[in-house]
Amino acid sequence: MCDYFTEKTWWNKAYSSDNIPIVNIIKQSVNPLIICAECGKDWGWGNVLSISYLLEPQTKFQLFPDTNIKQIPDTFTDVFFLNASEELQDTLKKNMTGT
Repeated sequence: MCDYFTEKTWWNKAYSSDNIPIVNIIKQSVNPLIICAECGKDWGWGNVLSISYLLEPQTKFQLFPDTNIKQIPDTFTDVFFLNASEELQDTLKKNMTGT
């Protein structure tokens, strides 16, 4: 007897279990930019590498701390932030609403 498992990740993977759904969203973009300003922390580089293998080779990543969000080129159709801190999320929301 042979068993086949259709799960993409093991049930006990704490950090990368969301990578497949994340990649599926990013793949819908024509020319995405993925920013991970906090990659050096906890889940870090492992997830970024895992995600990068599942995306098209031309997908661009910006993996440096303290990314200057105000200088993102207009050439990207969508910008995705991986593991954004609450502070960064608040800043992004303020920039989007203009408050």
